[in-house]
Amino acid sequence: MASHDKQMPDEISISELHEIAGNGNGHGNGHGQEVGLPQGVAPRQGVAPRQGVALRQGVGQGPFVLDVRTHFEWVAARLPFTSERVSYDAVADALDRLPEDRSHPIYVYCRVGNRSRFVTDYLKAIGYRRVFNVTGGIVAWTLAGLPVERGE
Repeated sequence: MASHDKQMPDEISISELHEIAGNGNGHGNGHGQEVGLPQGVAPRQGVAPRQGVALRQGVGQGPFVLDVRTHFEWVAARLPFTSERVSYDAVADALDRLPEDRSHPIYVYCRVGNRSRFVTDYLKAIGYRRVFNVTGGIVAWTLAGLPVERGE
């Protein structure tokens, strides 16, 4: 029987992300460039979100929030504190746009959580240690009545 190491949850709810982001003071750079993700990363089972918001916060920096949707989706609506937007299939070519410190928390979102789950698994597989999938994505965020930005 394999031993099970206790891991930090790799999913985060929209309410937890909203709490972490505070008043929308993220570190967005707004250039939203598209920059390909290797195929073949098998997704893992998700872990329940509700554990240790404080453990997920970065030391001395705000959260790094990664939108992995298309440019058209980003223009339609995005979290106001998005740090970077890279299409989910371009993440491998855009690693230089992610935090250099692989222990800095990264919160990944898409429309409902499927593409972001794939990217979360990929980033963990290449050594990022604190990567979280935002469950429900922008759809859950919007349905909760939380603020979004629109337009270029």
